[in-house]
Amino acid sequence: MWRRARGAFQHLTTLTAQAIRRLRRRVAEPSQGTVRWQTWGLDAELARMRERVRECREFRRWPGWEPPAADRGAAVERIGGALVFRAPPARLREWAVDVAALGDDMRHGMDYAYLEASNSPLCWGDGEVQIFSDYRRRVAVAGISRREVLADVPEGSAPADVHPRIWHHNGTVRARGRVNTATG
Repeated sequence: MWRRARGAFQHLTTLTAQAIRRLRRRVAEPSQGTVRWQTWGLDAELARMRERVRECREFRRWPGWEPPAADRGAAVERIGGALVFRAPPARLREWAVDVAALGDDMRHGMDYAYLEASNSPLCWGDGEVQIFSDYRRRVAVAGISRREVLADVPEGSAPADVHPRIWHHNGTVRARGRVNTATG
């Protein structure tokens, strides 16, 4: 029994918070604000998925059913200050294609993909990846809003009281017009 169970999880690697902290110290570069998911074979799998979508639209038909990827042991977690995607290889490939396809069908300047640990429709996603066409502008607006609201907030105010004021002030900052995305 133990051998069989152990074999079922051979593809999983233990990643501790301490190991992640060590890795982050070794690769201590400032964030560029962009993450690129690089996987061998991803381009071919993404092309296959896009072709299926194109065929479905062109011939106005539903795609052929494919069994869902195995999800045993899948999770999206924060460990040691890093996001860790843990799942069987088929599920990781599925997530990679979902994330790589972001932007193909952008609506209202954004697109998203849920990274769910379970195939069950009753489970909420453990992770979500979002992209915004105006990301830098959003960050600049948030920075200005935060700076302006915090200038008038008494020290020691509860974050639960301050955050809604900042979010509401975002609309005021956006209404002013141009926002310098270089300085925020």
